[in-house]
Amino acid sequence: LWQEVVLSEKIHQVDFIVKIFQELIPDHKTLVLINSEEGSRQLVFDQSNPGASWTPEDTGLWAHFLNFLVLGIEHIFMGYDHVLFLVGILLLGQTFLQVVKIVTSFTVAHSFTLVLATLGILTPNEQLVEAGIALSIAYIGLENLIDKHWTKAWHITFVFGLVHGFGFANVLKEMELSSVQLASSLFSFNLGVEIGQVFIVSMVFPLLLFIRKYQWRMWVIRGIAMFIFAFGVFWFFERILES
Repeated sequence: LWQEVVLSEKIHQVDFIVKIFQELIPDHKTLVLINSEEGSRQLVFDQSNPGASWTPEDTGLWAHFLNFLVLGIEHIFMGYDHVLFLVGILLLGQTFLQVVKIVTSFTVAHSFTLVLATLGILTPNEQLVEAGIALSIAYIGLENLIDKHWTKAWHITFVFGLVHGFGFANVLKEMELSSVQLASSLFSFNLGVEIGQVFIVSMVFPLLLFIRKYQWRMWVIRGIAMFIFAFGVFWFFERILES
Protein backbone atom coordinates (compact mmCIF):
# COMPACT_ATOMS: atom_id res chain seq x y z
CA LEU A 1 0.00 0.00 0.00
CA TRP A 2 1.40 3.39 -0.94
CA GLN A 3 0.13 6.95 -0.71
CA GLU A 4 1.32 10.17 -2.36
CA VAL A 5 1.20 13.43 -0.40
CA VAL A 6 1.54 16.76 -2.26
CA LEU A 7 2.34 19.82 -0.15
CA SER A 8 1.57 23.02 -2.03
CA GLU A 9 2.02 25.44 0.88
CA LYS A 10 4.83 26.16 3.29
CA ILE A 11 4.45 23.77 6.21
CA HIS A 12 6.84 23.49 9.14
CA GLN A 13 5.96 19.94 10.16
CA VAL A 14 3.57 17.13 9.22
CA ASP A 15 2.86 14.21 11.57
CA PHE A 16 1.86 10.86 10.08
CA ILE A 17 0.33 7.88 11.85
CA VAL A 18 -1.02 4.69 10.25
CA LYS A 19 -3.73 2.81 12.18
CA ILE A 20 -4.56 -0.07 9.85
CA PHE A 21 -1.83 -2.60 10.68
CA GLN A 22 -4.03 -4.62 13.04
CA GLU A 23 -6.26 -5.38 10.05
CA LEU A 24 -3.39 -6.42 7.77
CA ILE A 25 -0.68 -9.08 7.72
CA PRO A 26 2.08 -8.54 10.32
CA ASP A 27 4.84 -7.68 7.82
CA HIS A 28 2.72 -5.23 5.81
CA LYS A 29 4.37 -1.90 4.95
CA THR A 30 2.73 1.39 3.99
CA LEU A 31 4.86 3.66 1.81
CA VAL A 32 4.26 7.42 1.73
CA LEU A 33 5.70 9.66 -0.98
CA ILE A 34 5.84 13.36 0.01
CA ASN A 35 6.29 15.94 -2.78
CA SER A 36 6.94 19.54 -1.74
CA GLU A 37 8.71 22.60 -3.13
CA GLU A 38 11.87 21.56 -1.27
CA GLY A 39 11.94 18.11 -2.85
CA SER A 40 10.59 14.59 -2.34
CA ARG A 41 10.81 12.10 0.47
CA GLN A 42 9.57 8.55 1.06
CA LEU A 43 8.47 7.35 4.48
CA VAL A 44 8.00 3.68 5.34
CA PHE A 45 5.54 2.58 8.03
CA ASP A 46 4.99 -0.87 9.50
CA GLN A 47 3.53 -2.44 12.64
CA SER A 48 6.60 -1.60 14.73
CA ASN A 49 6.93 1.91 13.24
CA PRO A 50 3.39 3.26 12.64
CA GLY A 51 4.17 6.97 12.87
CA ALA A 52 6.71 9.65 11.99
CA SER A 53 7.12 13.42 11.61
CA TRP A 54 8.24 15.21 8.45
CA THR A 55 9.82 18.65 8.09
CA PRO A 56 11.03 20.45 4.93
CA GLU A 57 14.63 19.74 5.97
CA ASP A 58 13.92 16.01 5.64
CA THR A 59 13.72 16.23 1.84
CA GLY A 60 17.46 16.52 1.33
CA LEU A 61 19.59 13.96 -0.48
CA TRP A 62 21.14 12.69 2.74
CA ALA A 63 17.75 12.07 4.37
CA HIS A 64 16.54 10.28 1.25
CA PHE A 65 19.71 8.17 1.18
CA LEU A 66 19.36 7.17 4.85
CA ASN A 67 15.68 6.34 4.44
CA PHE A 68 16.34 3.83 1.66
CA LEU A 69 19.48 2.53 3.35
CA VAL A 70 17.41 1.62 6.41
CA LEU A 71 14.70 0.17 4.18
CA GLY A 72 17.28 -2.13 2.56
CA ILE A 73 18.64 -3.26 5.93
CA GLU A 74 15.13 -3.90 7.23
CA HIS A 75 14.22 -5.83 4.11
CA ILE A 76 17.07 -8.33 4.41
CA PHE A 77 16.31 -8.94 8.11
CA MET A 78 12.53 -9.08 7.69
CA GLY A 79 12.83 -11.25 4.58
CA TYR A 80 13.13 -14.57 6.38
CA ASP A 81 13.35 -16.44 3.08
CA HIS A 82 16.43 -14.43 2.05
CA VAL A 83 18.02 -15.00 5.48
CA LEU A 84 17.44 -18.76 5.28
CA PHE A 85 18.95 -18.87 1.79
CA LEU A 86 21.98 -16.93 3.01
CA VAL A 87 22.47 -19.32 5.95
CA GLY A 88 22.14 -22.23 3.54
CA ILE A 89 24.87 -20.97 1.22
CA LEU A 90 27.12 -20.30 4.22
CA LEU A 91 26.76 -23.98 5.10
CA LEU A 92 28.18 -24.82 1.67
CA GLY A 93 31.36 -22.83 2.33
CA GLN A 94 34.10 -24.81 4.04
CA THR A 95 36.69 -22.01 4.09
CA PHE A 96 36.67 -18.21 4.31
CA LEU A 97 37.70 -17.94 0.63
CA GLN A 98 34.81 -20.16 -0.45
CA VAL A 99 32.39 -18.04 1.56
CA VAL A 100 33.75 -14.85 -0.04
CA LYS A 101 33.22 -16.34 -3.53
CA ILE A 102 29.73 -17.58 -2.67
CA VAL A 103 28.51 -14.34 -1.07
CA THR A 104 30.13 -12.18 -3.78
CA SER A 105 28.45 -14.14 -6.58
CA PHE A 106 25.10 -13.83 -4.80
CA THR A 107 25.62 -10.07 -4.34
CA VAL A 108 26.59 -9.43 -7.97
CA ALA A 109 23.68 -11.49 -9.27
CA HIS A 110 20.92 -9.98 -7.13
CA SER A 111 22.27 -6.45 -7.66
CA PHE A 112 22.09 -7.00 -11.43
CA THR A 113 18.47 -8.14 -11.52
CA LEU A 114 17.48 -5.59 -8.85
CA VAL A 115 18.52 -2.80 -11.21
CA LEU A 116 16.94 -4.39 -14.30
CA ALA A 117 13.62 -5.05 -12.57
CA THR A 118 13.41 -1.64 -10.85
CA LEU A 119 14.10 0.13 -14.14
CA GLY A 120 11.37 -1.95 -15.79
CA ILE A 121 13.72 -3.61 -18.29
CA LEU A 122 12.68 -7.05 -17.02
CA THR A 123 9.30 -7.60 -15.36
CA PRO A 124 8.82 -11.25 -14.37
CA ASN A 125 5.66 -12.41 -12.64
CA GLU A 126 5.92 -11.50 -8.96
CA GLN A 127 4.28 -14.69 -7.66
CA LEU A 128 6.54 -16.87 -9.81
CA VAL A 129 9.59 -14.98 -8.55
CA GLU A 130 8.53 -15.61 -4.95
CA ALA A 131 8.00 -19.30 -5.76
CA GLY A 132 11.45 -19.36 -7.39
CA ILE A 133 13.00 -17.90 -4.23
CA ALA A 134 11.33 -20.63 -2.17
CA LEU A 135 12.62 -23.27 -4.61
CA SER A 136 16.17 -21.90 -4.26
CA ILE A 137 15.91 -22.27 -0.48
CA ALA A 138 14.74 -25.88 -0.77
CA TYR A 139 17.52 -26.64 -3.25
CA ILE A 140 20.25 -25.17 -1.04
CA GLY A 141 18.91 -27.16 1.93
CA LEU A 142 19.00 -30.33 -0.18
CA GLU A 143 22.55 -29.61 -1.34
CA ASN A 144 23.67 -29.48 2.28
CA LEU A 145 21.85 -32.72 3.09
CA ILE A 146 23.58 -34.50 0.18
CA ASP A 147 26.90 -33.15 1.49
CA LYS A 148 28.87 -33.23 -1.75
CA HIS A 149 31.23 -30.41 -0.69
CA TRP A 150 30.70 -28.46 -3.89
CA THR A 151 33.89 -26.66 -4.94
CA LYS A 152 32.01 -24.30 -7.24
CA ALA A 153 29.01 -23.44 -5.09
CA TRP A 154 29.29 -19.84 -6.27
CA HIS A 155 27.87 -20.95 -9.64
CA ILE A 156 24.71 -22.12 -7.88
CA THR A 157 24.37 -19.00 -5.77
CA PHE A 158 24.85 -16.76 -8.79
CA VAL A 159 21.92 -18.36 -10.62
CA PHE A 160 19.63 -18.16 -7.60
CA GLY A 161 20.92 -14.68 -6.79
CA LEU A 162 19.38 -13.51 -10.05
CA VAL A 163 15.99 -14.71 -8.79
CA HIS A 164 16.41 -13.10 -5.37
CA GLY A 165 17.24 -9.78 -7.03
CA PHE A 166 13.77 -9.73 -8.61
CA GLY A 167 12.34 -10.27 -5.13
CA PHE A 168 14.31 -7.32 -3.72
CA ALA A 169 13.10 -5.15 -6.61
CA ASN A 170 9.43 -5.71 -5.74
CA VAL A 171 9.81 -3.35 -2.77
CA LEU A 172 11.04 -0.45 -4.91
CA LYS A 173 8.64 -1.15 -7.78
CA GLU A 174 5.67 -0.77 -5.43
CA MET A 175 6.79 2.78 -4.64
CA GLU A 176 6.57 3.93 -8.26
CA LEU A 177 9.65 6.11 -7.79
CA SER A 178 10.23 9.07 -10.05
CA SER A 179 13.23 9.03 -12.40
CA VAL A 180 14.90 11.76 -10.31
CA GLN A 181 14.88 9.56 -7.21
CA LEU A 182 15.54 6.25 -8.89
CA ALA A 183 19.34 6.19 -9.00
CA SER A 184 19.89 7.24 -5.38
CA SER A 185 17.06 5.00 -4.18
CA LEU A 186 18.51 1.98 -5.99
CA PHE A 187 22.01 2.60 -4.70
CA SER A 188 21.10 3.23 -1.06
CA PHE A 189 18.55 0.40 -0.91
CA ASN A 190 21.01 -2.11 -2.38
CA LEU A 191 23.73 -0.85 -0.03
CA GLY A 192 21.37 -1.42 2.88
CA VAL A 193 20.74 -4.97 1.68
CA GLU A 194 24.50 -5.59 1.50
CA ILE A 195 25.07 -4.15 5.00
CA GLY A 196 22.42 -6.48 6.39
CA GLN A 197 23.89 -9.37 4.45
CA VAL A 198 27.43 -8.70 5.72
CA PHE A 199 26.13 -8.52 9.29
CA ILE A 200 24.42 -11.90 8.95
CA VAL A 201 27.55 -13.47 7.42
CA SER A 202 29.78 -12.02 10.16
CA MET A 203 27.50 -13.54 12.82
CA VAL A 204 26.71 -16.93 11.27
CA PHE A 205 29.98 -18.01 9.63
CA PRO A 206 32.16 -17.80 12.79
CA LEU A 207 29.47 -19.83 14.59
CA LEU A 208 29.60 -22.48 11.86
CA LEU A 209 33.40 -22.61 12.10
CA PHE A 210 33.07 -23.15 15.85
CA ILE A 211 30.53 -25.96 15.36
CA ARG A 212 32.73 -27.72 12.80
CA LYS A 213 35.39 -28.31 15.47
CA TYR A 214 33.22 -30.90 17.20
CA GLN A 215 32.26 -34.47 16.31
CA TRP A 216 28.55 -33.71 16.55
CA ARG A 217 28.87 -31.00 13.89
CA MET A 218 27.19 -33.07 11.16
CA TRP A 219 24.08 -33.55 13.29
CA VAL A 220 23.74 -29.80 13.78
CA ILE A 221 24.51 -28.92 10.15
CA ARG A 222 22.12 -31.56 8.83
CA GLY A 223 19.45 -30.36 11.25
CA ILE A 224 19.82 -26.77 9.98
CA ALA A 225 19.81 -28.02 6.38
CA MET A 226 16.63 -30.04 7.00
CA PHE A 227 14.99 -26.97 8.55
CA ILE A 228 15.94 -24.86 5.51
CA PHE A 229 14.76 -27.55 3.08
CA ALA A 230 11.42 -27.99 4.87
CA PHE A 231 10.63 -24.27 4.89
CA GLY A 232 11.70 -23.96 1.24
CA VAL A 233 9.32 -26.73 0.19
CA PHE A 234 6.49 -25.28 2.30
CA TRP A 235 6.95 -21.78 0.89
CA PHE A 236 7.22 -23.11 -2.66
CA PHE A 237 3.86 -24.88 -2.58
CA GLU A 238 2.26 -22.01 -0.69
CA ARG A 239 3.44 -19.47 -3.26
CA ILE A 240 2.91 -21.55 -6.38
CA LEU A 241 -0.71 -22.14 -5.35
CA GLU A 242 -1.19 -18.38 -4.97
CA SER A 243 0.17 -17.58 -8.46
